[in-house]
Amino acid sequence: MHETIPFIALNTTNIPWTQNVTLFELNGAPRKTHPNLKCKLLMQDKERGQVAAIVQFPPGHIEEPHAHSVSHSVIVLEGEQHVDGKILRTGDFHYAPGDVQHGPFSYPVGCTIFAVWYVPPNA
Repeated sequence: MHETIPFIALNTTNIPWTQNVTLFELNGAPRKTHPNLKCKLLMQDKERGQVAAIVQFPPGHIEEPHAHSVSHSVIVLEGEQHVDGKILRTGDFHYAPGDVQHGPFSYPVGCTIFAVWYVPPNA
């Protein structure tokens, strides 16, 4: 039986930014620290493998094409996320299933996203 995570209602302005963010591993490689990214962890349910966060990418940040064991859903909150020939702006969405290559991503003017990850137990 899963432990119940309580209802959460947050004012995200009260959550400090974490710097030197460590994101999920890429293709089984060691987890990589991104010194230029900032993150506000909103919720983490380790039993169900769910994480929700706000992530901020600085202007000029680039992510090479990659795959990782976790799937994620992303909504752009502000700025621009360039991916797959598209420019995603406020309110736009992308989804990447686990173990499927995606990217490259670029952030020429910077970008803030809301992301939800599903983290399988072996990730």
